[in-house]
Amino acid sequence: VAGIVGGTLLVVALFISARQDGTGLLLSVPGGLAHQVARFAYWGLLGAAFALTLAVLLWAYLDRTVPGMPGLGVVLTFVFYGLGLVWLPGVAYLLLAFSYVQSYQLSRLGWLAGLAAFLGFFGLADVLVKAGSKVAYRALPPVTISLQSLGSRLEDIQLPLEPLLLSLALAAGLVALAGRVWDEVEA
Repeated sequence: VAGIVGGTLLVVALFISARQDGTGLLLSVPGGLAHQVARFAYWGLLGAAFALTLAVLLWAYLDRTVPGMPGLGVVLTFVFYGLGLVWLPGVAYLLLAFSYVQSYQLSRLGWLAGLAAFLGFFGLADVLVKAGSKVAYRALPPVTISLQSLGSRLEDIQLPLEPLLLSLALAAGLVALAGRVWDEVEA
């Protein structure tokens, strides 16, 4: 429940931040790519701090109540994998969408265009899942997480690196595109 509420609050804060010109984040608004990279880093780090805090608190509780709980390193591996797979491309997509909506004034109801852009993220997530499942375990060795401390019946979990790298490359491309949109409108 705390993760859902906190994630919702982060997205609402991203909506509010996208409506501003960004001067609260930087002392002066630089060129497009530098500005978008700074916004991406800010929201990426804020989401990472939230996820890490929530994961550490949950692990500390479960470590006391569940016998044989895996170490904190295992939990943090899942958190960083999830951040790279979902959060960073999501932030990059929302930055691009909000830059596009703000730059071209698609309608007088900016929140409606922003909502349509936000709902488009779920289509992006679907594409990421389908593309990630096609390239998973093809070229790179997986990240192996040992769960032997939970009992001998459980097998180790192997997370593929290809979808993670695909998501990170997509995030970098979307941030670069958002910077280009900013440059085009400001020029």
